[in-house]
Amino acid sequence: MATKQTNGPIAHHPTTVAEIRQTRLALYERSRALQDEGAASWKAMQAGAPPSRPLSDHDRRVNAHIQQLMNGSTPSHLLVPAVSRDEQIRAELDAIAYVDRELGRQLEDAQHHETEQWVVDHATEWRALCREIVLAGVRLEALEERARDTLKPIDGRWVKGLAMGSTIGSGLSLLGIGDPLQELRTGALKEGIVTNSELKKAQNVT
Repeated sequence: MATKQTNGPIAHHPTTVAEIRQTRLALYERSRALQDEGAASWKAMQAGAPPSRPLSDHDRRVNAHIQQLMNGSTPSHLLVPAVSRDEQIRAELDAIAYVDRELGRQLEDAQHHETEQWVVDHATEWRALCREIVLAGVRLEALEERARDTLKPIDGRWVKGLAMGSTIGSGLSLLGIGDPLQELRTGALKEGIVTNSELKKAQNVT
C-alpha cells in the first residue's frame, strides 16, 4: 500500500538566528511526531497487530511500472518506499538528529555574526551610555568625598537626627573601597569615551 509523503520542516536554507531556531523547533516537533507514531505502532504490535513490512518484489515491480507510465512525474502519494514504516521512522529520526547538530553549529555562527553587527549598529548609542555612566560614577565619587568633608567637624560620629546618617553619613562609599573607579576611568580615557577635561568637570561638585 502507498505511504503518504510529507514535506520536511526545512522550507528554505535558514541563515538568521530566528530562522535557525524556528527550523530547529520544527525539527523537534517532527521528531516528537515520529516518536509518537513509533510508540503507537509498537503498542499496536503488542496488541496483536501485524508489524509494518518492506515492499515485496511484486510491490516494487508495480511501483516501477507506475513511475514508467507516469513518465517520471509520479505524484508523491503514489511513490511507495522500499522499506517498512518502522525503518522509515528510524531513518528520519537519525537524519533529524544529524541536521539538528549541524543547525546548532550554524546557530553559533549566526549568533556571533548578529552580535558583531549589533555592535556596529549601536556603537554610537552604546558609547554615549558608557560616557554617562562614567561621568555619573566620577560625580558620585566627588559627592561622597564632599559628604565626608562636611562631616569632619563631628569627626564622623553618628548623631541622632542626622539624615541618612547610617548610610551616606557612615563614611562608607557606595562605590566600594580603595579607588573603585580607577579601571573605569582608565578604560574610558583609552577608548575615547571621555576626556580628562570632562572627568575634571564631573569632579567639580562644589
